[in-house]
Amino acid sequence: MPQPCLSREQRMNEQIFEAIVTTLSAGGQAHIAPMGICYQDEAIALMPFKPSATLDNIVATGHAVLNIVTDTRVFAGCVTGRGRWPTRACERIEGVRLHCALRHIELKLIECRDDPRRPLLRMAPVHEAEHARFDGFNRAQAAVIEGAVLISRLHLLAPGKIDQEMDYLQIAIDKTAGPNERQAWQWLRQAQASHRAAAAKAPSLQLSPARGEGEKPRPKAFCDSLGGQGRRPAAVPLATAAGPHPNLSPEGEGAQHSAPFSTAAKGRPAP
Repeated sequence: MPQPCLSREQRMNEQIFEAIVTTLSAGGQAHIAPMGICYQDEAIALMPFKPSATLDNIVATGHAVLNIVTDTRVFAGCVTGRGRWPTRACERIEGVRLHCALRHIELKLIECRDDPRRPLLRMAPVHEAEHARFDGFNRAQAAVIEGAVLISRLHLLAPGKIDQEMDYLQIAIDKTAGPNERQAWQWLRQAQASHRAAAAKAPSLQLSPARGEGEKPRPKAFCDSLGGQGRRPAAVPLATAAGPHPNLSPEGEGAQHSAPFSTAAKGRPAP
């Protein structure tokens, strides 16, 4: 039964959980994307941007897989061009789950509310399974996820803001990180440095003044490409190193491509 339509403000106030969503195209190509999701009664709500591969794949196949992971290298890898991750076939639907998932939920599309910018997709669980134990919360893992969000916004936030936030998150990395978190954090710091170096060589990447109260500064090239309208596009390119990482993401069977951050209720670049 269709649920009452929530306003944008109500959706913004829903609790959001960061996860990895895997989908298949109509042709069977796997797609991996970090995404903020919401639990709504017995359903799971996704709000991918238009255009995005995640949206196209779900509409085409009617399925997706929610992966709950604590290996935050997946989040960091997805926003730094490290795009091959081992997967396993699903049990009840045509799809794949991440090999490193602690738990996965196979989903089917039960409702699609179209929107010019961000359709609401309500997904019903078809099958779920646990694969590893959850050992508890770790501050460094949370810091990596927050850092990955910041890196996905390199073209939207002022460099000083990025530096301040990343330096604060560094404290949790220094105090509580394990090898996986340190590797993920290194990727994010490298992407941050690469973006800064590229911006120094390209004056067009300088941020333009904010357009309106409370609106973040945006890159001059970003605003110019929109004809000065200040609207946000569905996706923002990242100035990061591209290509799979041989030590983390072995190529071959079961290794799939990843994509930058999206979210169910926050403005982030689309998968």
